[in-house]
Amino acid sequence: MVTEAVVLAVGGAFLSSTLNVLFDRLATVQALKPMISLFRGTKLRDDLLQKMEILLLTVEKVFGDAEEKQILNPSVKKWVDKLKDAAYDAEDLLDAMAIEDQVQEEQVKDFNTRLDKIVLKLQLIAEEKDILNLKEDQGGKSIPRLPTTSLVDESEVCLRNNDKKHILDILLSDGLNGQKIPVITIVGMGGIGKTTLAQFLYNDDRVKNYFNLRAWVYVSEEFDVFKVTKTIYESATLSSSDINDLNVLQVTLERTLMGRKFLLVLDNVWNESYRAWDLLLRPLQVGVPGSKIIVTTRSQTVSSTMRNALVHDLKRLSKGDCWALFSKHAFGNKNPNEDSTLKGIGEKIVEKCRGLPLAIKTLGSLLHSQVEAQEWDNVLNSRIWDLPAHKSDILPALRLSYHYLPSHLKRCFAYCSLFPKGHKFERRDLVRMWIAEGLVQQPNSRRRTEEVGEQYFHELLSRSIFQQSHDESRFIMHDLVNDLAQYTAGEFCFRFENGSPPQNPARVRHLSCILKPSDKPYKFEAFYGKNKFLRTFLPLRSPGDGKTPFDSGVFNKLFPAPSCLRVLSLSSYNITKFPDSVCNVKQLRYLDLSGAALRCLPERVGCLHNLETLKLSGCHRLTLLPANLWNLTKLEHLDISGTPILELLDSIGNLKELGYLDLSGTKIHFLPEGVCSLYNLQTL
Repeated sequence: MVTEAVVLAVGGAFLSSTLNVLFDRLATVQALKPMISLFRGTKLRDDLLQKMEILLLTVEKVFGDAEEKQILNPSVKKWVDKLKDAAYDAEDLLDAMAIEDQVQEEQVKDFNTRLDKIVLKLQLIAEEKDILNLKEDQGGKSIPRLPTTSLVDESEVCLRNNDKKHILDILLSDGLNGQKIPVITIVGMGGIGKTTLAQFLYNDDRVKNYFNLRAWVYVSEEFDVFKVTKTIYESATLSSSDINDLNVLQVTLERTLMGRKFLLVLDNVWNESYRAWDLLLRPLQVGVPGSKIIVTTRSQTVSSTMRNALVHDLKRLSKGDCWALFSKHAFGNKNPNEDSTLKGIGEKIVEKCRGLPLAIKTLGSLLHSQVEAQEWDNVLNSRIWDLPAHKSDILPALRLSYHYLPSHLKRCFAYCSLFPKGHKFERRDLVRMWIAEGLVQQPNSRRRTEEVGEQYFHELLSRSIFQQSHDESRFIMHDLVNDLAQYTAGEFCFRFENGSPPQNPARVRHLSCILKPSDKPYKFEAFYGKNKFLRTFLPLRSPGDGKTPFDSGVFNKLFPAPSCLRVLSLSSYNITKFPDSVCNVKQLRYLDLSGAALRCLPERVGCLHNLETLKLSGCHRLTLLPANLWNLTKLEHLDISGTPILELLDSIGNLKELGYLDLSGTKIHFLPEGVCSLYNLQTL
């Protein structure tokens, strides 16, 4: 369990970025107000809009103080949560106003009623700020940072030459103490560099030449022998498997490994059951002498479970190596000795990182290009270093890195809490979801929103929030960074794992879940009737699991009309018929139906006028797109790769905002003239 102080340290900062988005929405509604008000004399109450804006500006001024005080004051924490909830309500309402092009009288009345409730809620919150003695923010706490589009070198591997040499000698030896398939465990605390070291070994040219088969598997806290075995097989063969029987799977894996010298890396193992470990090893015993298994773990108990495993205890970095790593990220190619003041402060910051590479790299990235000693001093003397940490795995350095993120990146980072630990994600997919949720701000209209979103992504990547995954085409978050994202988002982003529902389902705005083929219809009962403001539904599958049957009845209960849903992914479900109720979700901006067994899409899909992203890749039965699809004039991203679609209609030229069109693997041989009208098309 993480301590409440960790949540408090980061929760308020998330809220300030929410209000920035709200002020943008208010400006949009003010511009549309004449259209909303012209119906039989029923007017949108301008006084309520003005009151809401004034109240939001009032509470915004005390954010800095609230952020600090909530760390130790539970009453301030409750105030922050109430304000965050009210801000979400306000944003939902403003979005609903902005999308209605034909407003009925009853809708205007409903808008006014909801406005009145939100204003009343904000008035009470604003009055409470005085009772809590919250002071106006004086500024000066955030560190500005120039955007970057380049990766920072993963340089800490250069600092563990002794560790690398020791394990390499073991890997490249033919026999080891009579063990047929030796197991080497790399043990150490979170953030110390276990995975980085294993990645270096795995990709070493000598290792590649020595082993004729290599496989990498991220295991995570839930050790399921079937899933791990299936992932080993899929990693070794570079292909997916539909096998659902453990015995058949193990026999198949055994045949794959027979007579081959293999290297298997099991990253982040928590299993302490000898029986489970023994069962996993059975099909691995057929490898030829010289085959090896590397296991990374935080637990000495896990290591002892493997009995005869060779244990490599990874130590903290030496003082000199710590400074070398920090300098690489903070100063880049500059000589740190050129500024003795910054060097002196930097050495004290490094000392607080206690030899952990992840902490050092994160803070070095944070301070990169900062030349003012005061900014470095603010990091050194931050109260966040002193937060209670005896029950928390979140490093103070990571909390600090979040604390100093620009406000527009805070919500983007918190949104990533929806991803399970070890989940690999595509850069473009995440950026498209951010855009759909309105998290990408576009101060310069000459830049496409996707360009700005890409900039956000690379900024988080440069700060070591994201890391390239093992296969290098996707990205991942370190487990400790994932913890930070989860606690940052609080109860508003919920990851539905292990069947445990949230304490307050009504406050959940973004929901992800891990699906299993055996899931029952009552899985989501805790959310029925309580989540009409849900914005994201992101079902995911564990590696090795098949798709889950889709139940339209469950879907309709989850999302009764009207819905605030903006992001909907159904790619983890086995769908044979398009759910008609999706066409009623007016605010939907992102729809992923990849891999669905659909033969057609209904014409009503053309009613999703706010849709920006449509993913149909791998829909192997889909041969035709509906004619009304070309009514989606806000569509920016269309992926129909891997479908047997034969042609595009000339009316595709209506999609003036389309910037990405993926036709790879389709049966389209000729492009219609309308494609020439797609002036914003960047990728084809």
